[in-house]
Amino acid sequence: MKRLSRILLCILVLLGSAISTRAQSSILFGHAGLTDYGYRVIPATDGGFWVGGEGEDSTAQSMQYWVARFSSKGTLLWDSTYGGDATDFLWSIQPSADGGVLLAGYTGIQWSGAETALMLKLDSTGHTVARYNCVDSVRGIHSHFVGERPQGGYMWTGHTVDPSTNYGKIVAGRLNENFEPIWQKRFPMGNFAHAHCGLATSDGGMLIVGHTDSIQPTHDCAIRLDSNGNVLWSGIYMSTLANDDEPYGLCATRSGGFAIFGGSAATNGSSSMWLLVLDATGHTVLDKHYGLGSGWGYSGIQCSDGGFVEIGGIGTAASEIYAVKTDSVGNVEWTKTFAPAANSNGNDVFQHNNQLVMVGEATKSGQSSELWGLFTDMKGVKAAYDASIPPAGVAGSVGSQSELTVNPNPLPSGGLATFTLPSADANSIAIYNAIGQEIYSHHIAGGALVTSWNGTTNDGSQVTEGIYVAVVRTASSAIQTKFVVK
Repeated sequence: MKRLSRILLCILVLLGSAISTRAQSSILFGHAGLTDYGYRVIPATDGGFWVGGEGEDSTAQSMQYWVARFSSKGTLLWDSTYGGDATDFLWSIQPSADGGVLLAGYTGIQWSGAETALMLKLDSTGHTVARYNCVDSVRGIHSHFVGERPQGGYMWTGHTVDPSTNYGKIVAGRLNENFEPIWQKRFPMGNFAHAHCGLATSDGGMLIVGHTDSIQPTHDCAIRLDSNGNVLWSGIYMSTLANDDEPYGLCATRSGGFAIFGGSAATNGSSSMWLLVLDATGHTVLDKHYGLGSGWGYSGIQCSDGGFVEIGGIGTAASEIYAVKTDSVGNVEWTKTFAPAANSNGNDVFQHNNQLVMVGEATKSGQSSELWGLFTDMKGVKAAYDASIPPAGVAGSVGSQSELTVNPNPLPSGGLATFTLPSADANSIAIYNAIGQEIYSHHIAGGALVTSWNGTTNDGSQVTEGIYVAVVRTASSAIQTKFVVK
C-alpha cells in the first residue's frame, strides 16, 4: 500500500464541496498534479462501492494499481496505490466473500515481453492479505481477471505477450484459498489471442472472453471451462461491422447466459458500441450496435428490469462519456452523453436500488486525468446517491444487520446463500431486489436457525448481479441485511 489518503487530505470535488456527509450526485477527484482514473466499480456490502483503476504514485513516480473506497452516500473513505516499483496496470476488481476485493492486472511496460501477471487480495480496509505473481520465462504475461469460486479458491485468466510480435495465447489458472497455484493452462485460438475479462461460474469453472485473429482481422472469442480447466465449449463471434471487434466487459444474465460489452470497428474507420448476448452454451441470442460512427463500449450490466446498460465513449477529436439503456431485447430506451472535461471516457457501471453508479476518467486540457463518477436514476438523470436508505418495501424493518448473516457475501451468481437466523422464532424470509421489489419469499419452519436460498426468484429465474436485501420476520420484528450477488 503506497498511498493511503484520508478525505481531509484529498482534492475531492463533490457538488463543489471538499468534505461532505450528505448524499452526492457526482464525483470529480484527483490528487494534485497526479493522474487518477476509475476503470472498474463494484458494490460494497454496506451500500458503498469500490473503484479500481490507475493512480500515479508520487514516490514510485509511476502508475500503480489504484483503489478508492466510497461510502453509502458517495463520499470518499480512503484511497491507496498498490503494486511494485515498475509501472502496473489494473484490469479487474472483483468482490471477495470476506468483504474485501480481488485485483488483477500486470506489472511492467506493456508489449515489452517482460510483464508479469500480478494478482492481489485486499481485506475490507484495503490491506494486502495475499499476492500472486505469475511469471513466464520466455514472454510477458498479463492477468485480466481473478474471481472467487463458490466452492472456495479462485479462478483467473489473462494472456501471454510475445516480445517480438505482440502475439499471445490465452492463459487461465486456478488458485487455492491461500492464493497458491493448483493448475495453469494455455488455450490456442489463433496467433493473436488475448483474454480481456472473465467470470467465475456456479459450477466452479469460468467463462473467458477475449479476442482472436483466427478469423481475420480480430473478433470476439469465448471459452467456457470447468473447474479443472477442461474446455466445455468455445466460440468466435464476428459483429455485423465485420472488421475489428474487442470485448471489455462481461456479466451473467438472468437466463443463465452471458452479456458481453465492447466495440466494433468498420473498414471505413468508423466504430460502434457492441452488445453481444450468449446463452449458457455459447449461442448468440442478441447482437446489437449503438453509437454508430464513433462509439465504443467498455462495460455494462443487465438491470433489474431485464434490460441492459452499456457505457463507453463517443467522439473522435474529443471523446465524451456515452451510456445506452436498452430493454431486454436490445431496443434503445435512452442514450446519454456526459462531458465533464475536454476528453472523457466511461468505463464501468452498476445498479443500486433504482440508481446507476457510473465511473470513468476526465482529462482537462493540459492537465492530468481525474476519476469521474456520476449517480443517476434509471432514466440517466443525475440524482443524489444514498444507499443508506433501505429499498421501498423494507423501510419499516427494524433490528440490527449483525443479527442476520449471509454466507458467502458477495454471493457468486448461481451460488447458494446460507442465512444464519437471529432467533428460533423466525417464521419467514423475503429477498428484495435493487428497486425494492420482493422477488423471493419462503416460510421458515419453527425452531430453524439456518435457511438457504439458491439465487432464483419465485418464478425460478436466476437473479442478476447487484445489491439485495434479505428480511427475516418474527412475530414481533423484522431484521434485514444487505448482500451482493456478483
